Formats: sequence, structure tokens, C-alpha cells
Amino acid sequence: MALTSDIYAITPTFSATLFRAAAVIGGAGAVALITNQPLDNGAGYKLLFSSVGDSSGINFTVAGFVVGDLTGNTTTEVVAGPAAGLTTKTVNYYSLITSVTIDGAATGNISIGTLITDGVALPRGRLRGFYYVATAGAGAITLTANGTAATDRILLSIATPAVVESQQMSLPGDGILMGGSSATSSYAVLINNTTVTSTYFYSRIDSIVISAAAAGDVSVGTTGDLALPRCRIKGFYVLGDAGAGSLKINRFSYTTSAYPTVAVESLLDITTPAGATLTQFLSLPGQGILTGQQHNDFAVVTLDGADYSLFCG
Repeated sequence: MALTSDIYAITPTFSATLFRAAAVIGGAGAVALITNQPLDNGAGYKLLFSSVGDSSGINFTVAGFVVGDLTGNTTTEVVAGPAAGLTTKTVNYYSLITSVTIDGAATGNISIGTLITDGVALPRGRLRGFYYVATAGAGAITLTANGTAATDRILLSIATPAVVESQQMSLPGDGILMGGSSATSSYAVLINNTTVTSTYFYSRIDSIVISAAAAGDVSVGTTGDLALPRCRIKGFYVLGDAGAGSLKINRFSYTTSAYPTVAVESLLDITTPAGATLTQFLSLPGQGILTGQQHNDFAVVTLDGADYSLFCG
């Protein structure tokens, strides 16, 4: 289906039987689907194959249009049949499926659907806002530039509270540009654990060298503070904690002689209320907050709370 408007909504549906209800496939040939285009505007899913019996000896061939592919050509991939009680899935996200075929009889019922941990793929566009309903368990909404792998660039990561509630967020400015072939929204839990920290804030790390053998396992992560280059903060989202806290943004000025440890000025100091289930989104007025007055300025964001996300431009 062609684009029908400048602004459109995507409501993902995750079900193991979205494309095909569980049923026997008695022989080779085309597999009938309930739908071949579950979403409009070029969005799509990976296909998840589930089997009651051991169907690992047969293969499925999926053909269709991959999310973000501007060539206009269809893509074909082969997916091995799943073993008993297990699943297999496609590598690609498909916006339109032209055919699914099987090369032999399957053992037991076969269903085709989607998996929530794979998320939904969106073509190049701008994310203007979103609405979610949280569950009783804490989680997160993550938008990455090319999928769900750990190496992909994270465009947005929002922590959701451990309580059943709804939250609507309209992103400031023109929203978030989802460049590349597929910007994928997925769900994950993010955990950081560290014991010592560096003096500097790094935007890129070229190498880490250890001087001797370590006693036990070593992990490298991040602290709660975040450094920002010169930019404008257009808005922010905060997830509260059990006790009252704060979100502070301070401006520093870097010199080659010494790394700054004392802030030049306070740019923002917001008190956050007590409540591990409370969330708040604030779109800043005007052009937002400028984090630096000169080229060697940077800002440090410090949260006394559960989690936050900033929207910058």
C-alpha cells in the first residue's frame, strides 16, 4: 500500500500465528498465509516458524520485499524447519511477503508469526512520538539504526516502570531521523555495573590495555553520568525512583592543561518525585537549552533517580 499521509501510526502486533494458524502441511508447495502485508507504510516483521513435531529436515523459502530496500527487487531466503517444540526465523524484516514455500511435508502443526524480542522494522522516516502501555515488569523501548545487534547505533532507549500504566510522548522538533535501511524498535532490559571510573568522558574508545592479569571476571561499562558536546537539549523523559531525586545538567569548559572538575554554570536542575512507577516527559520551550557557549564546552548530565532519556538537536 502506498503512503497515504505525512504522519501515520504503526501499531505492532506480536503473535506466533500472525501469518498462519497452527496446521499440518502435508507436502511440498506453497504455504497459504492469513496475511502477506500486516503493516502499512513500509514497516514489517521477521517471520517466526514454530513446529509441534520435528520438522528440521525440511526448508521454507520466503520471498518478499525487505524493509528499507529501495531497489524495488524482491529478496529470497531459505529458513530451516524447526525441531520439535522450537522455532526458527528469517534474517530479514519483510514489509510484503510474495510467497512462502516448503520443500516437503512437515511433522506436526506449523504456525508462522512474529516474536516480540525481534521488534518491528521501520523504513527511513522520522519518529514523531509514541504511546506505550507498561506491564508489571520493568523494561525498555529501544530504537536502533539497523536492527537489534549490540553493535548497532542506538537512536532511543526509554526505560519503562514496573507498573501497569500508559505513557504518551510527542518528540520535540522534527523527531528522530531513522536513517538506514531499517530502524528497529525492540524491547530489552539494560543493566550497567562498574566499580572504578575514568577521569575523562569518551565519545570513542580506540583501545583499552591492561597491565597484568586480573583476578576474576572483568567487565567494562558506563556510570550514570553522561557528557554531551555542544548542542541543544530539546526535551527529556524521566523514570522516577523510590525516593525523591533530581536531574542536573552542568556546563564545563575543557582546556588541554587540566580536565575540568568544577562546573562553569548550572543549566538545569529539576527535582524528580518519589515513586518508582512515575514517569514524566518535558518538552523545553523555545530552542531548548544550549549546552555550550564556546567550542570547547561540554555538559554533564547527572541523574539521582532510575533512568532518563534526552532529546537533543
